Amino acid sequence: TTKENPTKGNTFLVWQGGEVGDFVFRTKVRFTGNNSGVQYRSELVGDPSDFVAKGYQADLHPKPDFFGMLYAEKWRGIVAKRFQRVVVGADGESQVVGKVGDPNQKLVDSEWNELTIIAVGNRQIHQVNGITTMDLTDNHPEAKRTGIIALQLHAGPPMTVEFKNIE
Repeated sequence: TTKENPTKGNTFLVWQGGEVGDFVFRTKVRFTGNNSGVQYRSELVGDPSDFVAKGYQADLHPKPDFFGMLYAEKWRGIVAKRFQRVVVGADGESQVVGKVGDPNQKLVDSEWNELTIIAVGNRQIHQVNGITTMDLTDNHPEAKRTGIIALQLHAGPPMTVEFKNIE
């Protein structure tokens, strides 16, 4: 996006191969100007021509505590920050039960980073450059087990986000 050509809201490039359940997703990503992310086990909401997604997101953020966290777009907000192992109970309450990752790992948004998302059953794991950044076990009855995959272009300041080598 540019100052002259912003996006009205967060919008997504949606994979047209159907819904996914259990999977491993990998891509290389770099971004500048704002945050981005990969939606998964998500759904399109609102006007279909706006490409707005609701669901889990592997968040890609220039702030270190948020790079690789799990954000539930248009749903539950921040579920697990970077370095957290979280269990969400059947009552919807989140509890940090441990630590993951390497607090000395330096991530630079404008450099190519490999993002891996592992989703099996009620568990989701995010990794950046081979190091786990978040580990979630979601026991909430409304936890999503299937849905779309989509790449985010974030509203706000001018930004660029690039994805390559998507598997």
